[in-house]
Amino acid sequence: MSRIVALALALAATILAGWIWHQKWSMRSGVWYISSHPNGKFSLTISGWWYVFVSLNVFRFILLRWYYRLLVWYHFLWRVSRLKLNLNPLHPDRAGGLGFLGLSIPALGLGFLAQTTALAARIGGRILHDGASLDSFAAEMWTTPVFLTALSVLPLSFFALALVQVRLKGSVDYGSLATRYVDGFRRKWMLDPKAQETGLVGSSDIQSLADLSNSYQVVTSVRLLPIGLPVLLSHALLLAAPFIPLALTKIPVEELIRRVVEKVV
Repeated sequence: MSRIVALALALAATILAGWIWHQKWSMRSGVWYISSHPNGKFSLTISGWWYVFVSLNVFRFILLRWYYRLLVWYHFLWRVSRLKLNLNPLHPDRAGGLGFLGLSIPALGLGFLAQTTALAARIGGRILHDGASLDSFAAEMWTTPVFLTALSVLPLSFFALALVQVRLKGSVDYGSLATRYVDGFRRKWMLDPKAQETGLVGSSDIQSLADLSNSYQVVTSVRLLPIGLPVLLSHALLLAAPFIPLALTKIPVEELIRRVVEKVV
């Protein structure tokens, strides 16, 4: 990252901190960084000034820098997807050879996990200190993992059109090859009396027929995205994991253990 970009992100984080303070989004009584006055106004304490303009500022800078790098990743994959790629429909990753791009999902998961953890901590603070209800945050708890998962998968969709074309072309090409082979196999082993007398014992033709069938199944099962469904689901569950402990604010630990024991026993 260049110094100019880093400086711009730091400036943006500082402006964002001042704007949020000006809008008084987090101004409420009962929090450690706010002092209330008899006239009903609020002001930041000394520690509050540090929290709002230093601690949160550093956090926002790191977050903005992370999203900047995510945009760089988007831009890179977009430019690569515009190239004339040599995709092979027979590749065993069922993504034309692009299956390695699925490794980006676990890598992005660490950054997104930190964000859902921060959100879960904020929700937990509101519940424990402000008396808020867990049900009031239900929308945030299920939309956030879904949205962040979509952000992780979105750049992989740049290759969807190329993968569709590879699958269609591969189906036609290998379909024609399979037709020629099975026609020859039928003429040799079903219509030729001399071949029938020798039999299939010791011949590799039947094994080649099975291999051809397996190859054709690989071609016709090329995915639209270079990532499997199990990896996608595990990624979404990982991002949702920080919200699971919040259930203890609604169900006491003793009650939860009792229900689990009743189900097991």
